[in-house]
Amino acid sequence: MKHLITIITVAFISLASYAQIAPIQTHENAFEFISGNWLYRTTADDSYTLQIVSSNQFEDKAVHLDLGHGAHEAIASLSSLFAVYHGEDAEFSLQGYDFAVRSNVLFVYHTGKLEYAAGDYMLKKRDAARVMEDLIKIKGLPIGDVSVTYYTPSAVFIQYKTYGFERIVNFNNVKLPLSRQYAEGEQIDVEDIALLKKVAENPNAYREQVKKGASIFEKEQLIQACNAIIDNINE
Repeated sequence: MKHLITIITVAFISLASYAQIAPIQTHENAFEFISGNWLYRTTADDSYTLQIVSSNQFEDKAVHLDLGHGAHEAIASLSSLFAVYHGEDAEFSLQGYDFAVRSNVLFVYHTGKLEYAAGDYMLKKRDAARVMEDLIKIKGLPIGDVSVTYYTPSAVFIQYKTYGFERIVNFNNVKLPLSRQYAEGEQIDVEDIALLKKVAENPNAYREQVKKGASIFEKEQLIQACNAIIDNINE
């Protein structure tokens, strides 16, 4: 056994003497992705960038829009950009890029920085809303003034009034126990907001078809919005 230990020790010393890699020092990642590949933060200066990639997987160009420094500047910039979806179809230029808004889709022309680009560059309204919602959630920004509006018997919208965007919440195999029939786009009463919160917390208790499971997309966001509305009423 003593000879075996000696052999192993000699072998280790011999191996170490040939090492070409010094002890590795880890460091913080240069970038932090906040929402898919759409939004990232540069850790060195806390700057935020909205990225729109090409539909062509072989394209090496991407749109990079500077949103400012810090999460508060970034959400303010995104709010300004999101406002273009609310108006009529329009065209505008920003940071060396030329844009067009058509049917709730933001397109980037192949001009300026994208001259000779091959693929399509676009940002759909629902994706822009997702980016904003992810930024609020991940960076702990205040939810601000919110409301919930009726859309269909199986969907509602969370209206983030402070930031000027909305997110749809879809219910799968859930019967909403609302106190009355709402019109599309009508704000839901606070009494029914409390019911919506209960549904979000336990959707299987409100299943339409007992033999099938129930689910709610954007469940956490709906609970958060309901809590904010209820807390505002109770203040």
